[in-house]
Amino acid sequence: MAESNNKTNRILINFLKNNFFSVFALVVSFASAYFSIKSYRDTVTQQAIDNTYKTFYDIFATAMDHSDLTHLCTIPEGYNIVERNVHLSLMPITEKKRAEYILKERAFANYLFGFYENTLLQYDESIKNRNRDKADFLIGILDYFRVRVLRNPRLVYLWDSQGGNMSMNYAESTKEDYNKNVLNNKDNSLAISVDSVGPYFIDTINVYR
Repeated sequence: MAESNNKTNRILINFLKNNFFSVFALVVSFASAYFSIKSYRDTVTQQAIDNTYKTFYDIFATAMDHSDLTHLCTIPEGYNIVERNVHLSLMPITEKKRAEYILKERAFANYLFGFYENTLLQYDESIKNRNRDKADFLIGILDYFRVRVLRNPRLVYLWDSQGGNMSMNYAESTKEDYNKNVLNNKDNSLAISVDSVGPYFIDTINVYR
């Protein structure tokens, strides 16, 4: 047994002597590939973080510059107060102005829904690529949208096929995620209200005297 082990060791030593540079190059190649992949993952993760916060900044900047859209940036708990104030700030609203406001509202809602879908696609891709850091970051953003942003009463109406029907613009996988994690979230089963009117209605009487 000892002689067999010695023979094996001699063969291994001779192999390493004769192929040292080949073995060394192989080790270097594996190490280089590992660090390249890690560096790439770190870079794309940082890019995802930077792009996400830039989008959040753009959303808040839009709300500040266009107060008539503020209700879409409001979490459900504060929606009624903000929606009321938006309406009061715009009175009196004419038919022409109402049409303009509704078009702007749909465009901004589309921006929010598009960001949601983009984040969902990036998350799925990061799972496939086994980029855990990026996936962990994106799932946090997704969960925030699922249980806070997208439960905004007006956004719920605009997405719904029986309401604004904006869901028709998005992929089936996005619709499935919305139904599962926004409308039927098992961990956050809060009552979801729907605002089918919005703040741009024309007063027939002064309801806010």
